[in-house]
Amino acid sequence: MERRQFIEIVAGGVATVGLAGCSGQSGDGPNVSDEESPGDASETLADETVEVSEDSYQAYTATLESSATLSYDAIVREGPAIDIIVTNGNEFTNYENDENFRYNSAASELDTSNTNNSTELDSGNWALILDNTSRGEAEPPTNFDDDIATVEIEATIS
Repeated sequence: MERRQFIEIVAGGVATVGLAGCSGQSGDGPNVSDEESPGDASETLADETVEVSEDSYQAYTATLESSATLSYDAIVREGPAIDIIVTNGNEFTNYENDENFRYNSAASELDTSNTNNSTELDSGNWALILDNTSRGEAEPPTNFDDDIATVEIEATIS
C-alpha cells in the first residue's frame, strides 16, 4: 500500500475523493443531514474487504449534520487482531500525527477480530479507523514480517 495516494470511494451513490494519511489511508464518506426523510435508507460508509498493512490503518470519514447512528460489522479474515477506533475530526488529526488522541469508547472496539457495534454519534466530523498499529490495545506481532490484517467491514450511518 502506498503511503500517499488518492483514492475514490463511492458511498451512498456520492463519489468523493480523500487524501491518504502518512501511515495509512483515509477516504471521505457521506455527508449526512437531517433533511433526509425518516424513511430514507442508511448511508453506506464502508462495504469492502481491505488489507491493512502492519503499522498502518484504513480510515473512513463522515460529516454528520445532526446526530446519527453509526453501525458496523467487522471481521478479520486473516492476520492479527486490530483496533476499531471511532473518533471525532480533531482527534483524528491527532491520531494521524501520531500524537495522543481521545476516542469514543462506546463506538470503538479494541483488540478485536470479530465485532459489531451500533452507537449514536453527535453532529460533526467523525472517523472510523481500522488500526493495525501499536497506537491502541492490539499490537502487530514483532516477527519482522509485514503482518497484514485482511478485514471485511460493513459500516452505515442512519
